[in-house]
Amino acid sequence: MMSDPANRILYVDDEPDVGVAFARAVGRLGYEADVAGSGEEAFRLARTRYYAVIVTDLRMPGLDGLTLVERLSPLTPSTAFVIVTGLPNVDLRSSRQADGAIASVMGKPWDDDELKSTLARAFQLNAQRKGHEATASGNGNGAPAPAILMVEDNDADADLLVALLAAEYPASSFTRVTRLKEAMERAHEASYEIILTDLTLPDARGFDAITRLQAAAPNTAIVVVSGVSDDSLAQQVVELGAQDYLVKGTLTSAMVQRTVRHARERKRAERRLMQLAHYDQLTGLANRGTFQERVTQALTRARRRGNHFAVMYIDVDRFKTINDAFGHDVGDVLLEQVGRRLHRSVRDYDTVARMGGDEFAVLADDLASSSEAEDVARRIMHSLEPAIDLGGRTVQVTCSIGVALYPDAALSIAELVKCADRALYQAKRRGRNRYAFYDVTTGEQALIRSALAADLNVALRRGEFGLQFQPQVSMEGYQLEAFELLLRWNRGDEVVSPSVFVPMLEEAGGMVAVGHWAIREATRRLAEWRGTAHPELRLAVNLSRAQVEEPGLADSVLAMLGELDIPPQALELLITEQILMRDSVRLHLALQELKHCGCRLTVKGFGAGFTSKEYLSRFGVDSLKVSRTFVSAAPDDEESAAIVRSIVALGNQLDIRVIADGVETMGQLDAAKAAGCHSAQGFLFGRPMPHWSLPATWSLVDDRSA
Repeated sequence: MMSDPANRILYVDDEPDVGVAFARAVGRLGYEADVAGSGEEAFRLARTRYYAVIVTDLRMPGLDGLTLVERLSPLTPSTAFVIVTGLPNVDLRSSRQADGAIASVMGKPWDDDELKSTLARAFQLNAQRKGHEATASGNGNGAPAPAILMVEDNDADADLLVALLAAEYPASSFTRVTRLKEAMERAHEASYEIILTDLTLPDARGFDAITRLQAAAPNTAIVVVSGVSDDSLAQQVVELGAQDYLVKGTLTSAMVQRTVRHARERKRAERRLMQLAHYDQLTGLANRGTFQERVTQALTRARRRGNHFAVMYIDVDRFKTINDAFGHDVGDVLLEQVGRRLHRSVRDYDTVARMGGDEFAVLADDLASSSEAEDVARRIMHSLEPAIDLGGRTVQVTCSIGVALYPDAALSIAELVKCADRALYQAKRRGRNRYAFYDVTTGEQALIRSALAADLNVALRRGEFGLQFQPQVSMEGYQLEAFELLLRWNRGDEVVSPSVFVPMLEEAGGMVAVGHWAIREATRRLAEWRGTAHPELRLAVNLSRAQVEEPGLADSVLAMLGELDIPPQALELLITEQILMRDSVRLHLALQELKHCGCRLTVKGFGAGFTSKEYLSRFGVDSLKVSRTFVSAAPDDEESAAIVRSIVALGNQLDIRVIADGVETMGQLDAAKAAGCHSAQGFLFGRPMPHWSLPATWSLVDDRSA
């Protein structure tokens, strides 16, 4: 950490995460930053330590940003203040004390270039106030003052504007021209932050200056300084694209400084809105709408020239696993890095877009043949081969790519997109980390999936769903404790995998009805088993998020148990970590109600996420089912074995039982026992079956040869 006061910044914001992000960003620029979580804390810090620049959020509880500036500026007259706001059209209340102290108004979230230039300007003002040369820069980078283009043919008016803005802009930052033609030439040659222009010029009348300057410098804020006081004229000027309108003869230093600051911020807000409309905010890539526009343009060109182009849909393989394991912030960093690599891997005239989530798309334009599209797909895959650094963690990611070539796959945009999506599905079905071109087979697979979806809608009515049960046993004596209910779909002579139909069922909104039926049928079976030799036997039922959030779930479940005289403690509800951690009031209330009624709660697949002890205690979790990924690897992988041991330690601390899931070999069973797991489930004790005759004692079934 540097100790030079000339580089020192105080950042004030009541959002801790934003403060951390700011400190990291300015650290990369060579500054030292302290962070205060409130205006009151900032006031105390500024009384004990000198800050060259203080950057403060505008809206904060208690002492807001503007009031903070008013109180501190008399105490530290050389400090330059920057107001940060997320409001697109901020209009600060007039404050004689604050107006002179504020160097700039900056939007939130900021981009790196905006932050760099804003801080350079603030440190420059600080240096000027301390008597340094106007071009000095507090970080030693020598960054120039923001450039202002002044279009004014009256010498006295030009000199007055320079004098009124002297507190923030040295004379060297002004470029003055007297004619619109000269202004147009300068605007084409260089980039300006502000253009101050009169409407009446030797070679322009009316609104020529506004319309032509805006066309020449679309990203530059324009402020009209006119000798005419006319509200109607001022409104027309703003409607034509200027950011503000000043009247000569009424100008004060504070007024002009405020106007210029607000004009800059309004222009930045306008650019941000354009960015929001056309580009993805996380990756900076084109968004879905912009991608559709680019594909439309490519289609028009291809029809005219007779060439090819390709639409590619790209998914990051197993992104959900990484996102769930490390959190959404890390997931966002990963997507940002992937976006950059995709952008670098394609040709200059291709388009890369983020379509949402972990899905990207590429328009490979102007292709001579399908082999060129294949080259682009290979380069994309190669770009992801190096490991990605996620702030101390490195991960290896791959992608699946679906390619639809025009005109081979389809002739319309809608069909091309569908074909690319179907090809992507085919690439993932083949094992991921590969690309697939749309072909007839891909189309047939899509038709098969559509037929599955149609049959799924009537499967319950046809009686095609079946139930299977897998035993769960204690580690001591391998005594039968429970059966886990597993749903199966018997579609004619075909048994459809749950990994295929369950997501489709949830997507179609049918999981609640099917789940209700499955629980009712399974509890009847449980009543039979408990009435024979196993009065303490439990039933473990998997619940989806939709089922848990369904109104009246607790009443429905308890009614079914009551009809069969089964105590609620005999029902074990299995949910994922993701469901437990979901920020849903309805879900939390439903879980609490079920627990209050006496049902047992088990978190399955435990170890892949970050469920806190607080959540486990809050919902009274009874069991943790260790992810089969760690159980299967534990005999040969010390890291996996250590994870299982840590889960057992957590369970013991909270008086929660730990179940080893997916035990298939004696080696895995030994590792789970050594780690301290209380129960186990897996092929070693029996595969899922629709019917069980329960023996007096349970024997192991070593399925290693299966």
